[in-house]
Amino acid sequence: MECDRVTCVCLCVCVCVCVSVQVRLEWVLTLHDWMTNLRERIDHEPRLLPYLLSALTDPVPAVCEAAVTALEGVGRVYEQDHAKELEQVGVCVCVCVCLCVSAH
Repeated sequence: MECDRVTCVCLCVCVCVCVSVQVRLEWVLTLHDWMTNLRERIDHEPRLLPYLLSALTDPVPAVCEAAVTALEGVGRVYEQDHAKELEQVGVCVCVCVCLCVSAH
């Protein structure tokens, strides 16, 4: 059975803005897992990355920190997957730093 694309997008958005901190945190951990371990991760990166980036602005520091950790992991996997390309063009990969400010 095919996935209904509209339903999937709506579900992902709902999880991103869920009132439960634990749900949002688990979502970030799930995104991290999918974006670093799925065999087809490269195909899904463009669709999943916006959800992970949105977690950087979460009002709860633990969710922000999980998002930063996830992005670092995704970056390491990207560097491994594209090592030859990055070496050939002489790209210097910079570390993305996100300051998560507590709402308190």
